[in-house]
Amino acid sequence: MTTIHPAHPGPRQALRRRPLSIAVAVALALAGTGAGVGAGVGAVAGQAQPPASLRSGHPAQGQALVEYWQAGRHGERGYPDPEPTMVENCNDSGPGSLREAVAGVDRHAIIDMTQLTCSRITLTTGAIVLPELGTHDWEFRLRGPGRDLLAIDAGHASPVFVGGNNNQLMIKDLTITGGRHVGSVLAAGGCIAMSTGDAYLYRSRIHDCHVESDGIALGGAVSAKNVRSEYSLWSGNSVTGRTLARGGAAAAKYSFFAAYSTITGNRVDVQAPGPDQGELSGGGAAASKYFLFASQSVISGNSVQADAGPVAGGGLLAPEVYSRIARISDNTVISGTGDSVGGGIGLELPAATPLQVPLPPAQLARLPGFGGIQHWLAGPATPASGSVLRSRISGVVDGDQAGPAGSSKYGGRVRDSQISGNQAARGGGIGRYGVDEHENNQLSIENSTLSGNQATRADGAGGGALLMGTGSLSLMASTLAGNSGGGLVIDGIVGGEYAHCRQRRR
Repeated sequence: MTTIHPAHPGPRQALRRRPLSIAVAVALALAGTGAGVGAGVGAVAGQAQPPASLRSGHPAQGQALVEYWQAGRHGERGYPDPEPTMVENCNDSGPGSLREAVAGVDRHAIIDMTQLTCSRITLTTGAIVLPELGTHDWEFRLRGPGRDLLAIDAGHASPVFVGGNNNQLMIKDLTITGGRHVGSVLAAGGCIAMSTGDAYLYRSRIHDCHVESDGIALGGAVSAKNVRSEYSLWSGNSVTGRTLARGGAAAAKYSFFAAYSTITGNRVDVQAPGPDQGELSGGGAAASKYFLFASQSVISGNSVQADAGPVAGGGLLAPEVYSRIARISDNTVISGTGDSVGGGIGLELPAATPLQVPLPPAQLARLPGFGGIQHWLAGPATPASGSVLRSRISGVVDGDQAGPAGSSKYGGRVRDSQISGNQAARGGGIGRYGVDEHENNQLSIENSTLSGNQATRADGAGGGALLMGTGSLSLMASTLAGNSGGGLVIDGIVGGEYAHCRQRRR
């Protein structure tokens, strides 16, 4: 197993790139001590496996999350927990059903399915629609008996849940599966479609969900404003679009947050992507317009396939990506013609122009789950106020955060992570798509390993480990080994696997 070295004891050295010069400080450790990502996420050779914390029930370090859930009171809410609404049977509809329980709640609800002895609720009359009344923020908490004990299955006929109006859907100890969302112009959220709301999966599984569109397709399993996954498994989800496709498992407007989770075997297919669409297709596992965080998680075996480029992010795609104690491995992004960037992680520049949809707002609002999707499409996604990472649905882990709303900083930070076996034409491990002269355009890699990644560009200058355009790069106490197609490519400079400080002046 690849090992990662302890953090460098000295001060961080990061030389910022100026418009007329490049300075890259590289501190590469060449021998291991055994401290690595494997212990954090249960890395195993071959097929990606869920972390040990997923496979063995609730670990001690997750106790705070359980207390948070059970307390039912968060400082900003200021109201008591509602009485649980009990689901009495596994019928699609009618008295005692899940559908009736959801339809009858008053603003905030706990829907309790823990007493059910059946193993599956099969939806035969369409998606369960979350109530949207007034401008209130509704919160729906669905409690199941365990993700291996109860599944909610849409039978590939519709999404499972549809909501908006700032609803928050929180799913605990359940499996969500069999969702399918099809649209001629636009479709999003194969199993969970939250146009302006948030989705939170805790100790759950979401799989075999699909989105298909002749135009724009988003979020094979979940499309939402913010998406959070803890101790959960995402697998076998897909999104297929003709002009734009993002997020094989999840597409988020503001943020995607994964902790102690496994995201594997998800896929994005797109026929005719292009920069004129205003957005970049990709994100085999997850894509976000603003920020993406993976902590103590496995992102493995996801893919992006395009008939034409550009496409990016076989695993993750966002302007800002933070990886902490994560394994990002064996993801691919392939384009028949054109460019493919970032096999493991794709860093994109925020869209300069809004994505245009050939539908008026009134017609768009009538699509299932899309009361506010026009806001998702309308240009950069920076929230109007506050910090998205301090919101309840997005959270902060160990004090790491991307910065306040409105920050012009975008790039990434990789800490204590393993990025291996990924493939793209350029940037086999990590690749930035686009060029920008912002001072804050930066990437930091600390105490991590990039190995066995491949850039398939024919000239061997694709950056097997890493590709950057402009900006600054800091590598500290990290190992780059066994990457093919050029180790480092920074603004056209090709560096070897064990490059020392390189500098070019113009």
